Amino acid sequence: MNPEITESTPLKVLIVDDNKDNIDLIYQILENECTIETANSGKECIDKALANQPDLILLDVNMPEMDGYETIQILKQEEAVKNIPVIFVSAYYTQSSMIAKGLEQGAFDYLAKPVDEDILLAKVHVVKRIKIAEDIVLQQKNELLRINEKLEKSDKLK
Repeated sequence: MNPEITESTPLKVLIVDDNKDNIDLIYQILENECTIETANSGKECIDKALANQPDLILLDVNMPEMDGYETIQILKQEEAVKNIPVIFVSAYYTQSSMIAKGLEQGAFDYLAKPVDEDILLAKVHVVKRIKIAEDIVLQQKNELLRINEKLEKSDKLK
């Protein structure tokens, strides 16, 4: 994952879809808010996620060769990327059973196509707020470990 994110730091988003028009639409919505990378397949998604560790993956469900469900299963098995939030984006898999399947496989959320700009931006902002909170907790944990180490050294010196 990225080192510390602040309110002013753009979120790194990986958009994955086999349809260029869908990628272009999401790109246009997020281009002023996020650093964006794109992929056209599940395999390319996995490769780019492992190489660049985005903060969020927007993943189409219905893709040839490897669909979104297969892709997320592989992502969730990879230590380096298993905690990256994935939001499924789909026009076809919008029945509650398919949404539940995606959530059960580890998706953070689900978004129906055509993508609603306000909903997409709201979901991206939620992910960013969570990432900032996680970074603060990690920073506090590291500070406590450092203080504890100092205290242990002082105790040994006594």
